[in-house]
Amino acid sequence: MPPKRKAVLISDNENVDDTSPVKSLKVDSSTNSTTISNITNNNATLNKSTITISTQIVQPNGNGIIDVRDPNLSISTPIFKLPTNSDNQTINWYFMESNTKRVSFDLKYQSLIEKSHENYGADKTHQVQIADNIFINYAEMVYHVGDNQKKPIVKVAHTPIWLWEKSRGVFSGFQADVSNQIEIAFLKDCTKGNIDAERYINFSTFEQVRFDDVTKTRRVQRSFIDTNLDASLQNPTWYYADQDTWVIYPDTIEMEKSFQAFLKNRRDVTFKSSNGDQVTFAPLGASGRPSIKRDKGSPDIVPITKKTYSQMSEEEKKAIITQSLLAASQPQPPPTPTTTTTSTTTSSSQLFLPGEEAIIEGNGAPMKYILRPCRQFDDSAADLHFRTAESQFYRLLESASNTYKVKKVEYIVNPKLMKAFYAKKKEYEKLNYPDTKPVFGFHGTSSKNILNICKTNFLISKVGSTTDAGWYGKGIYFSEYPEYSIGYISDCSKIMLCKVLLGKSYKCDGLITGKPCQTGYTSHLSPDEMELVIFHPDQILPCYVIHYDDGNNINSDGYTLYNDASKKHTSNIFSGLSISIIGTLSASQTQLKKLISDHGGSVTTSGSSLTHLVTNSTEFANKSSKITNAVSTNIPVVNEEWIYKSIIDGKLKNPADYSLQFKQAKRSTDIKAVPLDFDDDNVDGTTTSDSDSEDEVKKPMCKYGNKCYRKNADHFKQFDHEFLIG
Repeated sequence: MPPKRKAVLISDNENVDDTSPVKSLKVDSSTNSTTISNITNNNATLNKSTITISTQIVQPNGNGIIDVRDPNLSISTPIFKLPTNSDNQTINWYFMESNTKRVSFDLKYQSLIEKSHENYGADKTHQVQIADNIFINYAEMVYHVGDNQKKPIVKVAHTPIWLWEKSRGVFSGFQADVSNQIEIAFLKDCTKGNIDAERYINFSTFEQVRFDDVTKTRRVQRSFIDTNLDASLQNPTWYYADQDTWVIYPDTIEMEKSFQAFLKNRRDVTFKSSNGDQVTFAPLGASGRPSIKRDKGSPDIVPITKKTYSQMSEEEKKAIITQSLLAASQPQPPPTPTTTTTSTTTSSSQLFLPGEEAIIEGNGAPMKYILRPCRQFDDSAADLHFRTAESQFYRLLESASNTYKVKKVEYIVNPKLMKAFYAKKKEYEKLNYPDTKPVFGFHGTSSKNILNICKTNFLISKVGSTTDAGWYGKGIYFSEYPEYSIGYISDCSKIMLCKVLLGKSYKCDGLITGKPCQTGYTSHLSPDEMELVIFHPDQILPCYVIHYDDGNNINSDGYTLYNDASKKHTSNIFSGLSISIIGTLSASQTQLKKLISDHGGSVTTSGSSLTHLVTNSTEFANKSSKITNAVSTNIPVVNEEWIYKSIIDGKLKNPADYSLQFKQAKRSTDIKAVPLDFDDDNVDGTTTSDSDSEDEVKKPMCKYGNKCYRKNADHFKQFDHEFLIG
């Protein structure tokens, strides 16, 4: 989903070009070290120092200069320590090279500048000489190199924040008090630091470890939030970069409130400006150039921020999800023979897709509807179901790198499971349980389990047979946060979204591994309430299977996919196809050319014979002439995963599932129920006539059977009848 205005993101590259308005912060997860601008903090520099800054007050000399130069600050001094304040924030001093470029003073002078600011900050008449070429006037907050050409300076605190890995490569911040507790232990040079009675941090390996099972670990990272400590910054103003000009946000006061909420909670906070921008404050940055700043008078850096965009506002997303959860628990009674109804909407509280009502009321076999994103949304049932699943998925992604993209949604209609679920809901309502309204919960599992779950629901008896028995009880685990559940998926990019009835929940205060449901309760919650544990399948209704990728339209482990594909025997999967490759992909173009050739296809640079174009999201966004021509002539433009998955699965995959462009909206008559085991991912995506496609997909049986009174063509297109032959 492209941004409203050209997106420019704060860089997490260490080297910032001269045109960047501000510098950036980078977390290097491979080395457990953190880089702030051009300063690297590791265990040595944080916990050791060979320099002690004198606290003795120096009197001004005859030139009115307070000379605090320290001869010990030689170029050969190996280790320096950044100053810290009482809140364990690391202090860094900068000067403004230009209106849009901030540069850090040399590391070896940072403590001396901070100490001299404490001693002489109130002095309005004298300058302080830090080095041969550093003269500072703290009253004016400027410095010069001896030529009186003043440059503004700014004092910034880098607030430490600790993060834990929720799923592969996805980190989330600890609660503020826990993060502070970890930081104190880290600064004391401890080898380990307790988080709570169950977990501790191993600072040697940068891992979170369980006391009861040291094999269960999660990686941790130490990052920073940049905070301006300039006393003059009483009413901060937020700006965005428009080419070389800083422009004030129209609702800067509300934006500052969101920023303060982020500083307090150390969790992602998203703010939507009235100009259409959506800004997410997050512990980790994203690649690209900086575009936002927080300032009053002289430019200042913001914490790491990320610009995102959504076709729907947060309020719209919540409204859609609420509507879906509070929809009528049972479909309306069947209409009388004199009543006509549409196939997409019925009552004010329940929306039906074509044929869905007949499936539910007829107690037919479970079916599904395959829904895809479109350029334009309307109020049809298909679009609302897609937006419900998509909104829940996006809205509760916590990671700052939440570049996931929903490719398609399978909406599940299982009459048997629906009746059991809503019967259980009525039972809980009669018992006056506190949580009788369904909530959405994500569940991550192996691909081979999804079909059986959609058919027969979860099997409590299977709990613990392939995984552990459950830390918070022997039940089925859900989370309202998709990234948490994604961590349990290893062989696919699909996640289940179910309606869940909590009834009466027991909140665990510690581990109760493998225990049954507490007496008098119907569900368990983990101590942080991020995991929901259900013990009866009737409390669960599988609703959606969400197919996603990482937002770049390519599996984050693309080269692994290439390696897997390259090991397959030659075939004719791509026979007759002429494929063009544009841009940088996981494998080189030479490797991809050989791979395609080994499986019957050819690689071309000519547009005349082109059948498929393979590229990446960046190239697609830049819209070269070749890509534009391909789109205009309906040639599939796909990511490289289409090549790999086709080879690995031994059959040509549907390009629509790997497309870099939105599909045109389907007509309501094109949305049809298909069997649960129907896999549109394994069709070649070629165009067929309407009649052909209808014959390929099994239609639901008409609920009126041989007594059907609706003798019209549209009805027969949507429903099957026993009395029809052929």
